[in-house]
Amino acid sequence: HIVVGGGQSGLVVARRLLSPTTRVLVIEAGPDWAAHPNDIIPGMAWYGGLAYPDSPYDWGYYTVPQPHLKNRQIYWPRGKLLGGSSAVNGLYLVRSSREEQEAWEALWDGVWDWEGVHEWMKKVCV
Repeated sequence: HIVVGGGQSGLVVARRLLSPTTRVLVIEAGPDWAAHPNDIIPGMAWYGGLAYPDSPYDWGYYTVPQPHLKNRQIYWPRGKLLGGSSAVNGLYLVRSSREEQEAWEALWDGVWDWEGVHEWMKKVCV
């Protein structure tokens, strides 16, 4: 199997495909940051670290012009390295509120219910 993209989702897919009899190749567009471990420090991601438009670890995306912001385009950091955008956003995880999760549940016929998702989020946020 070949997985294109080494962000969190791509790495989860690769891990699920992996077995004792199956090989998985993960292809990532970004540079090999393992050669520069001091570049990848979670607390530095927003403070002079990885997330800036000319960074080799970032795609350098901007939003379309925003009419309510005098047509400014806003920088939108997206990770171009193993770990994807989670690697450039300081590894922050913000849990949704019950109200937000119930809105998702309504959209997806109960698939993303608060009780089920909240239990998994508590495990992740240990």
